[in-house]
Amino acid sequence: MNVTRDVILDLLPLYLAGEASNDTRTLVDEFLLSDPTLARFALRQAPDAAVADLPVGLPADHGTITLHKTRTPLWLRTLLLGFAVLFSLIPLVPNWSRLSLLIYPPAMSIWVAGVACWVGFFTVTRRLRVPPAA
Repeated sequence: MNVTRDVILDLLPLYLAGEASNDTRTLVDEFLLSDPTLARFALRQAPDAAVADLPVGLPADHGTITLHKTRTPLWLRTLLLGFAVLFSLIPLVPNWSRLSLLIYPPAMSIWVAGVACWVGFFTVTRRLRVPPAA
């Protein structure tokens, strides 16, 4: 049987991945010895030994690291929400409502702190949002 270049090109991905049988490997090796152009092409396509030996799995503490990276922003978001509500409502206490909030500096400074907390809350919430899957 005459093996053509097209047959070897069809078998080359299996050969390079190391999934070919011994007989197929022998057949491809013999053909590559007779065709130096295809042999150079196969050599360029062969995976790097250093890259092939790299571990593919996740590190052992990946779950713990992910938990901490998620837990910290959630805690910060909850804290900012609490302070935002608190600083937004404090100036509305009855004894301060008699005074003009535009003139009374402590009330305005508390509302400014409330606005800063709201901005921080929405910023952290936006960062926690998961992008939609494509």
